[in-house]
Amino acid sequence: MTAAPQAPVVCILDSGTNEAGAEGWNYLTGNEDLTDEAGHGDLIYQLLESETPNARLIMLKCFESAEETEEKKGTETITQALYDAVDLWQADVISISWTRNEESEELYEAVCYARENGAVLVAAAGGGSVLFGRLSSAAAGLFFSIGHSR
Repeated sequence: MTAAPQAPVVCILDSGTNEAGAEGWNYLTGNEDLTDEAGHGDLIYQLLESETPNARLIMLKCFESAEETEEKKGTETITQALYDAVDLWQADVISISWTRNEESEELYEAVCYARENGAVLVAAAGGGSVLFGRLSSAAAGLFFSIGHSR
């Protein structure tokens, strides 16, 4: 008899979720409060929950707003969340549905680490910004890029 396959683990790096019982960690407060005041992470969580019902979703809250992704603290929390997605949560997929304009060698290294350890990274495309600044061209082969049209 063969064991049932395990559900894929999808780590969402975003602004949190308001879904009751959601798993994850808040890198801003150092606890499990995943409350999303901005609403963006909650939207992404709900979308993934509806489209991937068999996946184990993990919310890694690493910023409150889009502006924080550009700040030093935002870079630090996002970088730590990327490493933890791999090391603590054994992520199969890492969802990064936001963009940033600034270069960050630390983030680039964390992205490379995730890919080298087998995670598939799915990133936003659009919004007028470039993920990881000019490093995005170097990182282009590291991501699946998702866009939308109206």
